[in-house]
Amino acid sequence: MQLATRGRWSFIAPTKITEKTKPVSNETGKVEEPVEVFSIAQVNEAASDGRAWQIDLRFVGANPKNKSGRSEKFWTLLGYGPDEEVVCTFGRIGTNGRTVYYDFNKAMKKLYEKFNKGYLPAAN
Repeated sequence: MQLATRGRWSFIAPTKITEKTKPVSNETGKVEEPVEVFSIAQVNEAASDGRAWQIDLRFVGANPKNKSGRSEKFWTLLGYGPDEEVVCTFGRIGTNGRTVYYDFNKAMKKLYEKFNKGYLPAAN
């Protein structure tokens, strides 16, 4: 597993898509399991409380831009508070995807865009 340090937190990046990104507090060294959230309101509530949160979205459906006419994609955000960077992992279902980092406001803007495009919370 890879360890990436961002501000007060380090993140153990998953090696398989079935694994979750694990946040590690740089202050205590403890792994903190994120709260699973399903809406923008829940993201804002968890972030304002300073709790780790994660939202997993999936899009499976028609996509005229794709050669096959279908897409199967995932998009995951992992964050803490409004002053912390948010880890975004995305890609085709069945792959490890790519990871980028956003500030909280940009992550919320992207989250609105994904919901508007038809992404739905993943059923675990």
